Amino acid sequence: MTKLRTILENIEYHWSQPHYNIFKSLYINFRCLPFNIARKLPIAIYGKCDFYWLKGKIRINGPITKKMIKLGQNNEFMTGFSHSAFILLGKDSVLTFNGPCKFANDYHIRLGNNAQLNIGAYTFFGGNIRIISTTNIKIGDYSRIAYDSQLVDSNFHFVYNSIKHQTAPFYKEIIIGEYNWIGNKTSIMKGVKTKPHTIVASSSLLNKDYTKEEGDYPTLGGSPAKQLTHGLRRLFSHKHEALLLDFFHKNPQAAYYEGIFDINSDKEISNEF
Repeated sequence: MTKLRTILENIEYHWSQPHYNIFKSLYINFRCLPFNIARKLPIAIYGKCDFYWLKGKIRINGPITKKMIKLGQNNEFMTGFSHSAFILLGKDSVLTFNGPCKFANDYHIRLGNNAQLNIGAYTFFGGNIRIISTTNIKIGDYSRIAYDSQLVDSNFHFVYNSIKHQTAPFYKEIIIGEYNWIGNKTSIMKGVKTKPHTIVASSSLLNKDYTKEEGDYPTLGGSPAKQLTHGLRRLFSHKHEALLLDFFHKNPQAAYYEGIFDINSDKEISNEF
């Protein structure tokens, strides 16, 4: 009975997952990458994905391996499937990957003409993510952006100040620091800059340069977001997580664990890719 249950669980899991889309994977690799890189099939498309047009280029920096960039898998189980994933690369746009990367299901990647999107190594994006670049968006290594979030570097229309008789640009680049942990349903708008190891609370609206705030390891939250505190940082290491889970399981009444962690071990998270 146990063996049958295990078989059924495996079937249920595989039914829930989008399958490797070999046709779309072959197409985007050989359409957007040099042949010597494309033949290694570094970009893997899972499930349905529409290519509205692919007039730009894709660049991959660092060692090239098969399926190092995975688009469309659903391993977090935070959202269902609407099968609405799409990629749009405008004329002379450049999408750059600096290492392994994962997008969950129903991602929307849109680059306007001459736009740039630079994605750091070992980054992860949750389901139903929208990234719209009209000028430049840069996301640091090891960052995590949770489901239902969006990054948009443009308001798309000019707004005239009839009192000051001024009109500002409707676009401005977005720079996300490395090791950022951004909560679900967060909106990141034009001109946003964050420090390394920034934590962003769920459902926040980021709309300015937060690198000017005092202190390292900031936590941001609110709409519009402001710095709530600093000195807090997410522990990315699986080793640290296992230690803490074991401690709190054995000490259910404990309010916290006291100890010093080696912050340099955060790079252990690369193993999950």
